[in-house]
Amino acid sequence: MRLTLRTLLAYLDDTLEPLEIKTIGQKVAESETAQELIARIKQVTRRRRITTPPATGPNAFDPNTVAEYLDNVLPPEQVAEVEKLCLESDVHLAEVASCHQILTLVLGEPAVVPPKAKERMYALVRGREAIPFRKATGSHASAPSSSEDADADEMFLLGLPFYRRGSWLRWALPLAAVLLFAIVGIALWQLIREQPGPSGPVVQNQKSSTEVATRPQPERNDERKAVPPENKNTPAGQPAAPSPTPPQPSPPPPPDPKQATPPAKTPQVVPSSPPGGAPAEAKTDTAPSTGKLEKAPASARETPPSNERVVIGQYRVSDFSLPSLLVQRKEKDGWVRLKPNSSVSTGDPLMSLPGYASEVRLDCGLHLLLRGHVREFTPLLLVKDQAGQERNDAALMDHLQECALVLHKPQGTNADLTLQRGRLYISNHKANDSHGLTVRLRFENKVWDVTLYPNAEVLVDLFKTHFPGTGEPLSALKLFLLKGEAGIALEHERYPDLSSEPGRAQFFWISLHPSAYERPYLSKQDLEVANRVLFPKRPTVDTPQARDMELALKTLRDRMTVDKLPESALQEALSTMGNTHFAEHQLALYCLAALDEVKALLDVLGKADAIYAPDRDTAIFALWRWLDHGKGQRERLFDPQTGKGLLPSELGYTAEESKRILDLLREPTDEEIFSPKFYMALARDLASDKVALAELARWWLSRLALGLFRLDLPKLKNFNAAMPQDRREAARREVEQAIGDGRLPPAESGKPRPPGGAPQLPRR
Repeated sequence: MRLTLRTLLAYLDDTLEPLEIKTIGQKVAESETAQELIARIKQVTRRRRITTPPATGPNAFDPNTVAEYLDNVLPPEQVAEVEKLCLESDVHLAEVASCHQILTLVLGEPAVVPPKAKERMYALVRGREAIPFRKATGSHASAPSSSEDADADEMFLLGLPFYRRGSWLRWALPLAAVLLFAIVGIALWQLIREQPGPSGPVVQNQKSSTEVATRPQPERNDERKAVPPENKNTPAGQPAAPSPTPPQPSPPPPPDPKQATPPAKTPQVVPSSPPGGAPAEAKTDTAPSTGKLEKAPASARETPPSNERVVIGQYRVSDFSLPSLLVQRKEKDGWVRLKPNSSVSTGDPLMSLPGYASEVRLDCGLHLLLRGHVREFTPLLLVKDQAGQERNDAALMDHLQECALVLHKPQGTNADLTLQRGRLYISNHKANDSHGLTVRLRFENKVWDVTLYPNAEVLVDLFKTHFPGTGEPLSALKLFLLKGEAGIALEHERYPDLSSEPGRAQFFWISLHPSAYERPYLSKQDLEVANRVLFPKRPTVDTPQARDMELALKTLRDRMTVDKLPESALQEALSTMGNTHFAEHQLALYCLAALDEVKALLDVLGKADAIYAPDRDTAIFALWRWLDHGKGQRERLFDPQTGKGLLPSELGYTAEESKRILDLLREPTDEEIFSPKFYMALARDLASDKVALAELARWWLSRLALGLFRLDLPKLKNFNAAMPQDRREAARREVEQAIGDGRLPPAESGKPRPPGGAPQLPRR
């Protein structure tokens, strides 16, 4: 018997003959691929909220095709297509496996119909050929109703006495409900009638109300009040900023002496918290013996993070990694560089700048490696798309410029942090704790608990980008288990042992579907490539650009001393002249975008000097990364509704120029890419007296006309936004001539979509 998907399903559902089961079992034991496929089948059939295959489109799945495949009547050529689709898609595999399992259960046992049900079905027929009051035929047809018939009927009642004929519950339960409503109504009426008036009880309770208002509240309530209610809707990727002067709460009503328990609205952070007191600290050296993530209940993850400021770890410099540079944002001093071996506190945002690797060692034994990235370190991982064109599948790493997070005081876990963006390695270095350490990972209004056992390490990537053709933010998170054993607790699901499924030891979440997640399957070959190319902490420096960037990282680290503001050091790096400092200029622009210094980027974009052409090009890329930080970034540049923003107020652009710059910082739609009107507007911008507009027009024309359509436009190829007006006019006429000749855009349709300012995330 061949080892196919259908035989594996029959083997799992135990529908084969004993001899066939033995044969298939031997083949499964010898085939590692079959074992992986069995593990996938078990996983997808147990997964909650998995979608159904589409009824139309390229991956459509006809129910008749599934039925014919399971009945073994499908033509051989279609069998191969169905099995290939199932191996590539979890949704299709789950559909086929679930249908096979359901059919096995339904067809494996005969249907049992109780006699009373037969009588009711006969009574429904009102024809001449029917006898309405005929009793059900069977072995007891002529005998009176016995206890066996009653037992046969009660078998289908699932033991519910309410449905038994003559049961006293049929009239007792409704009567009890009526009495209950009457009692509640009388109690409410008496309570309303006894409400105190303007005198009497109010005067008597005035003193007690004042005492309650001035009485110090428990620590748990203070922490909850420190977070304003509006912070629940914090924009994606932004931490909940504590208010320095929280609003004063109104005096609470006097306590009811009859109420011995706290109000139901008070969330219990830790089940063992003393009533009315501060929550008990979770011990880092104790955990349940089962190791099933029981010390982090789902209710605790709904509690907002603590705003209390405490020392929680130390900033260390690792020898194995790239140059380290960690900055911390203080409320008064802004961003400051941390000195190695200095303590790290909760509540202050931390950031490892682009290209740098900064390690924070927490007191509990967890190590956090904040890994910044620059596009010069992006590895080459070429794959072919459906159109046959090669693309770099690792270009997605360009979204991981800086790693930014905020640490919180733990409440019921060993560590608590909010990841805002970037790449983060989390590892457990507490070898004497066999129960593992739990870190509460917060991101984009989501809360996951990750438990790492000794020597375990996970990688977390939080990408920030936007929807193609719009400025709407789009976020995605990928979590990988790199080594060791770990478990994860999501909103309502737990996976206590990720190491048992190497190809499944990852989780993928995207803001497009915020209430769902996926566990994509990776083969051993894909895992090997990812561990070798995508996951290393130290990148492979094998190109001249990467080697220059590595030297620039060391130069900028030495320039950014502890007693100097990071912004000042970055401006000094930009002021250096000469081609030897080009990589340092690029790095400085990346870091300015990370530190939210967008005005400095716009200044570089508008520099009217031909020597700054490479800096202007890098500034556009840095602006793309800055715009992806979250919602509201574009309005900071220019808000068409109010006419305010950095562009008109601080840089002197008109409202029309500001709107045009904002449009050029948006990825064009498919219709615009093949619209002559779009290119005519870009050609006019080439001759604009605003260097920023001319540079943005050149940026898009170079990528579309020269890169995508491969047109021969020498004046555009040698264009510089700071060149004299007559030469820019000549480039404009050259582009307009190509439009008039029908070369831009080309007449044929179906061209692949070009890469925009930022590579988009892969489809789920």
